[in-house]
This record gives sequence, structure tokens and C-alpha cells, in this order.
Amino acid sequence: MMAQEVRRESGGEIVKSRLDRVKDWPDLAKAGKYQLKAVAKLCRTSERHLRRYLWEKFGKVPKHVFDEWRASDAERELDRGESGKAAAVVAHYAHQSSFARSFKRVTGSTPGSYCVSLSMSALAKEVRKS
Repeated sequence: MMAQEVRRESGGEIVKSRLDRVKDWPDLAKAGKYQLKAVAKLCRTSERHLRRYLWEKFGKVPKHVFDEWRASDAERELDRGESGKAAAVVAHYAHQSSFARSFKRVTGSTPGSYCVSLSMSALAKEVRKS
């Protein structure tokens, strides 16, 4: 039985966590600025319960889940041609250096090298067209 499932004593039916009703976790995490405490408050639950729930749902600690969603937000910004600093702001990092370290840990490349490879792939598409 999963941790968020609870059996009622009377009928024995399974009651699931109300967190199961959340459909868009990345948007909720972004609204909470990727802080577990703020996301738990938005969900009206404890940090501990949210931590256990996210571990069971995604198979990772919340920090790693949030870092992946932050990197995804940052990639969208970089894809649009924004600077690394702008991407760090969108991903709610206090410092660009923290953003760069986290981005590299998640994606395997720095924001700068990601932009270069993005430019190179765009250039390669242009060459193939002509």
C-alpha cells in the first residue's frame, strides 16, 4: 500500500491523497518558486507529506524533481534567445552561478554551451535547406 493511501476503518475503502488531484505539478512548483515549503503551503499540506508524496510519484527527492522542471523552464528561455541571466531569473535562481551549476548537473551542458549547440543546429538546418 502506498503511503498516501489510507484505509477507512468503517468500510475499508481506500482514500487517496488530495495531492493526486494536482494535474500540473511543474506549474504548481513554479508558482511556489520551486521551494518545497511554498509548494506545500499552496497544496495545504505539510512539507513532510509533500516530500513523501513527490518521492513516490516521481521516484526522486523533491529537489531533483524541481531542478529538472527549473532546467526545462530555463531551456525554453534559452531556446527563445534569452540570456543565461534571464533564464536564471525565470527559473527562480538567486544567482546565475547557482543556475549554471544546476543546469549543467541536469542537462549535462552549461547554459553557454547549450546556446552554442542550439545555434549550431540552427545553422546546420540553414545549410541543409540551401
